[in-house]
Amino acid sequence: MILKNKYFHISVFLVLVQQLTLGASTFFLAKAGAEIAEGNTLNSIYLLTYFFVFALVSYIASSLTAINTTIFTNCLWKKYILMIFDQVKNKQNINLKKNKQNTTAWLIGEAPQTLREVAGYMIGTISVYLSVITFLTVFYFTIGAELTALISASLLLSIIFVSILRRKIEDYASSSQTTRLMVNTFIPSFWDAQLNVSAKSKLLTKSKIEFENLISNNFRMVERYTILEQFLATLPIIISVIILISAINNMKITPELSGMLLALLPRTLQFFGSVHSISIANSKFIYLRSKYKRLLEYVGELYNLNLKGAINNNKILIQRLNDNKMFSVDELLDIVLNDTNTHKGRILIEGENGAGKSALLHLIKEFCTNSILMTPDTKFSYEYYEGSTGQNQQKEIETVIQSDHDLFLMDEWDSNLDKNAQTRYDKLLDELSSRALVLEVRH
Repeated sequence: MILKNKYFHISVFLVLVQQLTLGASTFFLAKAGAEIAEGNTLNSIYLLTYFFVFALVSYIASSLTAINTTIFTNCLWKKYILMIFDQVKNKQNINLKKNKQNTTAWLIGEAPQTLREVAGYMIGTISVYLSVITFLTVFYFTIGAELTALISASLLLSIIFVSILRRKIEDYASSSQTTRLMVNTFIPSFWDAQLNVSAKSKLLTKSKIEFENLISNNFRMVERYTILEQFLATLPIIISVIILISAINNMKITPELSGMLLALLPRTLQFFGSVHSISIANSKFIYLRSKYKRLLEYVGELYNLNLKGAINNNKILIQRLNDNKMFSVDELLDIVLNDTNTHKGRILIEGENGAGKSALLHLIKEFCTNSILMTPDTKFSYEYYEGSTGQNQQKEIETVIQSDHDLFLMDEWDSNLDKNAQTRYDKLLDELSSRALVLEVRH
């Protein structure tokens, strides 16, 4: 999903241009400093001109990278949403209200945030590694191999420490995702408590405490990871600074070398920032890899309902309304799945709560491709409609009835409707049953 994306390839190319031109500008800056120290002012002006030109190209490439990375992230989010829905398509054993709520919270909360982090991390890490490589290359050709080797060795510490603390980083990644999802899914309940409960109610107090506990747990995980991340990032810089100070005080300084050192000083500070970023990137690789892996495996975490096991044959009554003929669950399944000649009429499914009426409709939906299932929680109309619960229900019924299907599975279609509306839509379903089969669950 990432490595084959064309916007990723464009970003990598732009980052390469950015860092190569930045390295070239650093090289010309060092050479200009050496020329100034030697008293060759005219040559230094030419070299400084090259420095500014390459620096300008580098900053333009940086801006283009930022724009392209935004496009890259948006493309990833869209493809991820389509991928998830392609994986869950017509899997009625996971077509549950809780899964719908969790997936909604996941796709608009955790997923885009993780994808932004992963996209930014990949482009940023490539950039910062190229920055360090180009700087060390310039350092090697201007200051010398010994000092360059010592600074390079300090970077290995970050990799070593990250390897040691790998398990801890993975735990923080998983915990931060889980606790954030819990906060996201709790928001609707918190909304209801804040708007529908008395200010003095114990229920409101309990809701506030639960929300504070959930969000505090999430903050705690993120803060612990940040502390660990910054420890791993700062240690190599401390060692690099000690090496530089010690080397400068013990090496023989010529006018040419002093000129280059002074010219490279701003870039050296930028290099320390890159070292800091690399150290963070090394620890973040494990952190984001764990989060991204969970993104790809999300559908497997959804609750699976055993549809056949949820159906209690003895507690479900099935009646064809056209002639009042009664059917067993097995007979109904045989009619729907095998007897195409009877795909007209209305069949009523009744039973007590928990008998498996809704599970039966879901089971039928899984095997019948040209069918549509309407439940009290389904919403086929994409436009926002500011009406009562009953009015919204009517809008959904009309959308369903107007669709082109052979089998209509109506789960409690009359909920929230007044008597007049029930009568009206009952007649419309009668008309619909003349060209299609309507299975309906009603209490």
